[in-house]
Amino acid sequence: MQVDLNVTGFQPPEAESLLDRAWAEREEDAYPALFGDLGPGIYPLDASLFAETFGQTAVDPRWLHYGVFRGAPGGGRRHWTFVTSGLSNPWEADEPEERSGLGHEFILEAAVGPDWLLQRVQHVLAFQILLAHGRYPGRAPIAPYDRLPLRGSLDPAGGSELTYLMACPPAEPRRSLRLVSGVFELYSLVGITEAEAAFARVEGGDRLEELLRGAGAFPVIDPGRPSVL
Repeated sequence: MQVDLNVTGFQPPEAESLLDRAWAEREEDAYPALFGDLGPGIYPLDASLFAETFGQTAVDPRWLHYGVFRGAPGGGRRHWTFVTSGLSNPWEADEPEERSGLGHEFILEAAVGPDWLLQRVQHVLAFQILLAHGRYPGRAPIAPYDRLPLRGSLDPAGGSELTYLMACPPAEPRRSLRLVSGVFELYSLVGITEAEAAFARVEGGDRLEELLRGAGAFPVIDPGRPSVL
């Protein structure tokens, strides 16, 4: 039977956009292959986070599609995994480029998985979005070995000596990923103490990472650990 498609009102289906393809590839293929089950869904950013934490009331609606996955231990993984999604979105691209979006996402791995740790990662994600969109003139986006002061304990209840988060390059080669839209890397977030931050300022973040690895404090963090220095 022949079907005549040249009829009034017929519209061919739209091709899936590069953004849609990259987004699905990251969340449905790349992340599950690396981490297994990442829980029931993403924890998206909320406009109130930008307003109450950063004083930013003008929010691009696209930012509210960024979020953080929280995966419990399982499938051979004995720690919690918090990984962002959205920074590597190719929002403006129609063709693949060298880097997908900003070219990175963040991951924090920890011995515990409380809501306050999820919120810490959401705060870093929101801050990076604001930096990347020029909301803090003169300040570049977070890059490897940058240190983020928390103005207090990593645990809001005060039960941790870790008072900074430091961004680090991918903890292993397979965390440099390629999507249909380009490449992106998973920057590790690791909690560090005041003494460790002081060491990094003098000796460099790469030297601190070496010490943390040697002490079993990287990339998986224990909020209750003592300083390695």
